[in-house]
Amino acid sequence: MGGHASSETYNFKLTGLFMDLRGNLVGELPFDDAQISGYYYNGEVHSRAADVDGDGRQEIILPKQNGRVMIIKKEI
Repeated sequence: MGGHASSETYNFKLTGLFMDLRGNLVGELPFDDAQISGYYYNGEVHSRAADVDGDGRQEIILPKQNGRVMIIKKEI
């Protein structure tokens, strides 16, 4: 596996920071994540913005290291 597989499980807390186009902090979102023993990690997986629920507005798609995906949607 070339050193990309986790040999132990690590749980940790992260905080997502959201900024406007001028670099001003507009929000924070704490969340839990983990690197799981035996799981292969690809460092080229990045967040994306897409309309995943079909409402015409884009959501942020954040792949987590625990094998799950977090979808972040702004309520208006």
